[in-house]
Amino acid sequence: MDLFDRSIDLLVSRLRQKLGDDPRTPSLIKTVRGEGYWFDAKVTR
Repeated sequence: MDLFDRSIDLLVSRLRQKLGDDPRTPSLIKTVRGEGYWFDAKVTR
């Protein structure tokens, strides 16, 4: 299961890169520790 978890992390990382979302201070895709990811569609830049 750990391998699958890491592949999700990699896909989210690539998606952040394509969207131009800074991984250090993400505004579109936020990591929720122990749960997963949160996509915030109502972001003002």
